[in-house]
This record gives sequence, structure tokens and C-alpha cells, in this order.
Amino acid sequence: MKTQQIAGVITTVEQWTHQQRCQFIERLLPLCNTYQLDMLWTVLQPSLHRDYFYTVKFRYPDYHFKQISTPSSRMLKV
Repeated sequence: MKTQQIAGVITTVEQWTHQQRCQFIERLLPLCNTYQLDMLWTVLQPSLHRDYFYTVKFRYPDYHFKQISTPSSRMLKV
């Protein structure tokens, strides 16, 4: 797909309602292969974590949550 075509699709989708976008995604996902779904999950996962931590910090501002992943643990994982 050419860059201009992608830009056109994005412009079109930006004009859709929430419901139209959801319907599109519901119809698109069954057409995707495993690699494409893995790529989508890789893109979505950090956003979901950011939302979770933002919400937790907002609702429980005085509670200290210990990080599970630290620079040291990430170095050991490699």
C-alpha cells in the first residue's frame, strides 16, 4: 500500500464514529494472521499498562506500588 493510500485510509477512519471504528476492527481482526495480531498486541500492550498505572496512581495517590520490572531485572532477563 502506498503512503498516499495509507494517508487516505487514516483520513477516512478519523471521520468515523466510535461505533464505526469498533465495527471495522471487529471485521478486520478475523482477516489478520498470527504475525499481524502479535504486532498489534505489541503496540497495544504498553498503552494498556500506562492507562493502568495512571488510573491506579490517580485513585490511590498515597499508596506506593513497588515496580516489578526494574533496570536490574531487565538486565538479568536478557
